[in-house]
Amino acid sequence: MKLNTKSVVFSVILFSLVLLCIEASLQVFYRCSVGMWLHEWWAIPIYEPDQHRVFRVKPNLDFTHKTREYAVRYYTDSQGMRTDSRRREIPVEKSVDTFRILSMGASFAFGWGVNYEDAYVYALAGQLRARGRNVEMMNLGTPSQPISYQLGWLRNIGCRYQPDMIIQTVYGSVDYVD
Repeated sequence: MKLNTKSVVFSVILFSLVLLCIEASLQVFYRCSVGMWLHEWWAIPIYEPDQHRVFRVKPNLDFTHKTREYAVRYYTDSQGMRTDSRRREIPVEKSVDTFRILSMGASFAFGWGVNYEDAYVYALAGQLRARGRNVEMMNLGTPSQPISYQLGWLRNIGCRYQPDMIIQTVYGSVDYVD
């Protein structure tokens, strides 16, 4: 049986249109059930380039992140570190009575999907405050960022803050750390 060119072209166009209709239907279904387009779920505008760690969370961010599972609000200070709604700045100079904790890591350290007060780094700082210490928590957690990028920031910028404790949240393998 000989295939003619018109049949092949027609079949390709028909197949493409069917795929396009399926994709459009799924996008509309997601929009109706969740309240946003699918690309808005994963392409949230919270990042910007950074010379020391390739990318970072934008400074002075006030962003509401809504999905079907949660609705949270992310705040950052002028350095792009996650903070509460007061956005209290951590000065580079540290007083002698202050115990400074630097939290680094990916989404777990950032507190992805939870308000800042529900993130484990906030709870940790609260437990230390209960023991009578003046504790400053710096949350450098950045979703999807590998350890080596944050270590570059620590080497070039973070060491100036003189943290007393560094908490590096790791999950998966650390074999790729420089």
